Amino acid sequence: MTPLVLAPALKPGSTIAFVSLSARLNNVFPAAISRASDLLTNRGFKVRVFFNNDSGLRSSIDNRMSEFRAAFLDPEIS
Repeated sequence: MTPLVLAPALKPGSTIAFVSLSARLNNVFPAAISRASDLLTNRGFKVRVFFNNDSGLRSSIDNRMSEFRAAFLDPEIS
């Protein structure tokens, strides 16, 4: 059996990315996204939201892939 691997806990000052690849939660629950961002910011974390409005299926796919890549390639994201 493979041993359990635990990631180290995030420390205040770390940057957390919000990426919504399935449902566009930024449009559906903007207040919840804002509250979560505020809560994490108040606890000392930095929050970066990756979101571009979609204008069709092709735009949706391109936006989501772009957001996903940007979040994973950003060296400041913990």
